[in-house]
Amino acid sequence: MPAKKRALTQGPFLFQSMAYCSVHAIRLEFEMKILLSMVMLLCSFSMQASDTITTEPGDDAYSFVSHYRIPIDAPVDIVWSHLMDLGSWMYDFELSHVSGEAGKEGEVLRLYPGQDFFSQIISIVPNELLVVANLPVTFKGEMATGVTVITLNAFQDRTTVDLTISRRFTWQAEGENPLKKTRESAEFIERTRAMWGRFLEKLRALSEAPSPVQEQ
Repeated sequence: MPAKKRALTQGPFLFQSMAYCSVHAIRLEFEMKILLSMVMLLCSFSMQASDTITTEPGDDAYSFVSHYRIPIDAPVDIVWSHLMDLGSWMYDFELSHVSGEAGKEGEVLRLYPGQDFFSQIISIVPNELLVVANLPVTFKGEMATGVTVITLNAFQDRTTVDLTISRRFTWQAEGENPLKKTRESAEFIERTRAMWGRFLEKLRALSEAPSPVQEQ
């Protein structure tokens, strides 16, 4: 077949092939964008968590830092009102009043029934910041202290809650510290994440629940 006639015959076929590939590429790109958007949307509604354990020189002291973030579909003032009712969402702790003015800076709370584990509210910036310190305590040969920082970031009618817990432990007994080995285990970290996950999901549920006015 002459080259000119062959080119005329193959032309439409090549054009159709190129058009098909182009359409297929556009469709694939569109599907990938949809998939990416779904993943990003799913992540935006899920809790994020991270944990870091750092050992200090000498191995007698170490730090355990946990960070959690959760988006809440509610205005910041609504989230703040539930956040400050600590026992309503951190329901595994006793959080009974010990001293100071309730709900104010300086208030001391008992964490566990009949045990000398206490927390103190250090700083309050309404709708923005809550800082709570775990007062020093010695348990099974290990001295512990820590601080919890909770920040709220508002965007339109949504609020992002960041909760960071920084704890420092110092071994004061002889031999190896068994509590440190426990905290380094994947099982302990997973259990801790699950507990704080339940707490933050409870805070989200309380904040997103319809108010009596909305229900009418």
